[in-house]
Amino acid sequence: MPKRSAGATISQILIEFGREHTWTQAALAERCGIEVRALKVRLKELVDAGVPLVRDEDPPHVYWSVPRTWRAGAVSLSTDQMLLIARLLGRLPASRTRSDALKFVAESLRMGPVPDAPESFSLDPSEDAHLVVVEDALDKTHALRMEYFSVGRAVKEWRTVSVHHISAGPPARFLATCHRDGTIKWFRVDRILRAHESAEEAFRAAKPGMVEHVLETSIDGYHGEGHTTAVALSVREPESRWVARNHPKPLHIEELPNGIRLTGEVGSVKQLARWVVSLGSAARAETPELIEAVRALAQGALTVNGGP
Repeated sequence: MPKRSAGATISQILIEFGREHTWTQAALAERCGIEVRALKVRLKELVDAGVPLVRDEDPPHVYWSVPRTWRAGAVSLSTDQMLLIARLLGRLPASRTRSDALKFVAESLRMGPVPDAPESFSLDPSEDAHLVVVEDALDKTHALRMEYFSVGRAVKEWRTVSVHHISAGPPARFLATCHRDGTIKWFRVDRILRAHESAEEAFRAAKPGMVEHVLETSIDGYHGEGHTTAVALSVREPESRWVARNHPKPLHIEELPNGIRLTGEVGSVKQLARWVVSLGSAARAETPELIEAVRALAQGALTVNGGP
């Protein structure tokens, strides 16, 4: 079965509703070549986008329908809506996929041009292609086999993973269970050398709440090996005004007379320590693990730069 991106899957769903106005959930999933769970995600996206889908239950079946007046094989969008789609596409990484989508919007608009896309970082052709394969793995819930460059160990190796979440970046990353050690980790799309659906291993679902937990405690796409650490630090005025709007997401703010205090649980103390060090004397670590990590980074910088 040919691989299909999330966008291609949605297109297939719309085509099938153009052919038949009512489908059982199971039959539509089979027709589109995806699991029912993945189909439900795409159907919700279409409902949220304004497609007039109606869900009905008649156990043991679930039915999805569109009105008979709905235009077969297409969604009716106004010019303003198409321009909004073009604007959103323009915010994505520059790639062949984005160019093709913008070209389609431009050809569909006969009342005005598509606005120029803003400057954006670019995906090279291989990264763009690999991102589609990762999207397929998430969409169709199959295991992904990939040759991956591990920066930490400076080696290329084949890994099998189950993808749970994709972050557009930059850089583009995805959260997946590593089949080798059973832990959930972050991977970068630009470090994939080759990738395809695994023919030998099945998709491994994450434990309930685990993906959400890792997302909530990650810092800039970094997380530890399955555990988190409670941390606290304070930032004085006037730097605290900037930090209050730009602090790492896992941390919560508490107002102080002369600044703010940040607390929370993080999956990578070392990554947080790098951020603390960047604040210089304005920030003070308060918990043992964070203090130790900040000291190690600061001492290392002083050593190689002629400090005491």
